[in-house]
Amino acid sequence: MKKAFMVLLAFFCFFSIANAKIYHSKRNAAPDNPCSCSIGANTVTSAMNKITLTQAKALVMAALRPDEKRAPGLAFDMGEGHDPNKISTYIDLDNPRFLIFHVVWATTEGSDLIGFYNVDAYTGDVFSATGQTCNGIQNKKLAALQKRVRRSLRLSDAQYRKLKTAGALCDPD
Repeated sequence: MKKAFMVLLAFFCFFSIANAKIYHSKRNAAPDNPCSCSIGANTVTSAMNKITLTQAKALVMAALRPDEKRAPGLAFDMGEGHDPNKISTYIDLDNPRFLIFHVVWATTEGSDLIGFYNVDAYTGDVFSATGQTCNGIQNKKLAALQKRVRRSLRLSDAQYRKLKTAGALCDPD
């Protein structure tokens, strides 16, 4: 029930933002107050920037352990019928704020799973989608890349603290 409500809220928010943009673009004026929607404890406004697919993939790669990065044939695998070059392929349908990545490596029988990862599209935080890493994955290379990504998003430390979540699989309560 809670997920259904969150999806409905996100759907309503999306259309409110879209309608506000259409209304203001027809009048050639910027909105006085950008539309914002609360999802859980965090607020995401229409003016917020999102990371690119390239940035998200780089963040996941930076989150991997050194031995995982050396695996032969390391790749992102979303399954058949998905375009690996479109960010929409990676959107978490249960929590659209997050992107989901399946990282695999080549074996003689095909491929083997390294892990599932969630990336927050607004903050660049990376979480293991199979483990209890509600605080996110942390290492020096990832932290340096996250700093550059957040700078490209024009995300201040104060804004980051407001947007930071516990991850897609963690209970926000």
